[in-house]
Amino acid sequence: MVERKLIIEDLTLGYEGYFEAAELYKMINGLIRAKEYDPVEVRNFEYVGEKGKTIEMELLPYKKITEYAKYEIKIKIRMDNVTEEVIEIDNIKKKINKGKVKIIFKAFFTTDYEDVWEGKPWMFIFRTIVDKFIFPSYVHKWEEGLVRDVNMFHTEIKTFLNLYHYKGQKAITKPTIDYSGEIVDTTSINPTQY
Repeated sequence: MVERKLIIEDLTLGYEGYFEAAELYKMINGLIRAKEYDPVEVRNFEYVGEKGKTIEMELLPYKKITEYAKYEIKIKIRMDNVTEEVIEIDNIKKKINKGKVKIIFKAFFTTDYEDVWEGKPWMFIFRTIVDKFIFPSYVHKWEEGLVRDVNMFHTEIKTFLNLYHYKGQKAITKPTIDYSGEIVDTTSINPTQY
């Protein structure tokens, strides 16, 4: 039976200011591929309201660690009140988006994702023994790797968005960034050490 363990719940990144929606999406996709995750886009839609566009995306990249274990990261992106403005940076006019961005990360550690160990009763017993006595050190190492990956995604996206503050100090107002999160299993993993 497939087991999904929630490692990181609701690690949130908030941003308000100027940004480029298409470049943000390309950057996130590039990060996913750079860390050798397989990208899966679950949902992507936008609608236009009175104050601007609202864009919602949900990504579920995964990375197979072994035939037995894999990482899954759920990334929810919501952009509210997105408008297109023309600004001047170094005497060059450029179209850029302005609005609010909220990105929420959830990380899951999944074992027996191909449901191989549940076929026969003796395999279930064997899997229980392996999980209890052989894999604990490996599982802890794999979970730490997942936390490192999610924290890297969070930091890189935060840095990317924060750069828009410095792309023409006169044209772009200072953005506000806030983030919060919760590690579910605090006994085994400390995300601040990475």
